Amino acid sequence: MAAAKAQAAKRAAERRAAEQRKRDGIWGSIKKGNFGAAWDNTVDEAQSVWDDKLTSADWWKHYGVDKLITAAAVTGTALCIASAVCGMGLFVVGASALFVAGLGGHMAVATEEDRRQGATQYLVRTAEAEVKGIALGTLWGRGVGGALWGEEEARPVGRPEGVICGPRDSSPAGIPLRTVPQEGRV
Repeated sequence: MAAAKAQAAKRAAERRAAEQRKRDGIWGSIKKGNFGAAWDNTVDEAQSVWDDKLTSADWWKHYGVDKLITAAAVTGTALCIASAVCGMGLFVVGASALFVAGLGGHMAVATEEDRRQGATQYLVRTAEAEVKGIALGTLWGRGVGGALWGEEEARPVGRPEGVICGPRDSSPAGIPLRTVPQEGRV
């Protein structure tokens, strides 16, 4: 009987210590100098991520939808910036259509219970995925992708391949560096 009481008291003390460790969190434990508790919190957090996300088929489905939204936004934004025909109006229409399609994608892979809750639960994650894609697409639009389609615009007339900047036909001192070949002359 005394051994059972001692064992119950020990379990209760361990439970209180674990609750305090959870309340302190990783950084709180480090501040207190309790590195063992900080390590235990880190392991518990990693286990929680593993259990809640990485082993869940639903999490992977929604993760995949987010990645597709991001990839479509990167591609659409880069093509829109790199081409001369896409204006702000067409860009906004395309981004809006992608957002609605992203919400539809999340609803398509959602469980029946999640569908009853509605698409509002996916608004933030869809917007985040699209904003990431637009930001990356902006970098690619006139970066690598823009260099492929926009090279002729960037090179002044009469410049040889690879020369993008510099004085047009003369040095700053006014001495001609070279002359542009005229048609018909050899």
